[in-house]
Amino acid sequence: YGCTKPPILLKTVDRFIANLWDMDGEIGMTPLNAPRLILPFESKRGADYADVLKHTLGVGNIMWEGQQFVIEGDRAVLKACEVALPHLTNAKPEADLLLRCVNGDEWAARFIAYQTAGTHTQVSLLKSWGVSEDELTRRGLNNGQ
Repeated sequence: YGCTKPPILLKTVDRFIANLWDMDGEIGMTPLNAPRLILPFESKRGADYADVLKHTLGVGNIMWEGQQFVIEGDRAVLKACEVALPHLTNAKPEADLLLRCVNGDEWAARFIAYQTAGTHTQVSLLKSWGVSEDELTRRGLNNGQ
């Protein structure tokens, strides 16, 4: 109480994001169909880390919610993907899919929305798009083709 906290220094933000993503990160879409990246992280100073990430990446849509970072919106997700991609191993296919979504690939966005929706919503989405689950998977994972 009343003590000044020492500053947080992240020398390799790119590897920090990549490691969190590879360990247990999740991609998804907001209710307004904006891309979302969730990165679990345990720290009492998570909000301070989020501020460092915002400043380093030059974006504003990075929030600390509970025990995770939530990165939302095209610009913030694009920047996080770009810096993390060279260092990703397990999550590289997810990052590629998310980058395609941010860059306007409608099928990639639909595939992510479908994968992160509940069962009842998945059925409604397939009906509204007029596609089967197999076709959505094929087109979502193969650049819309």
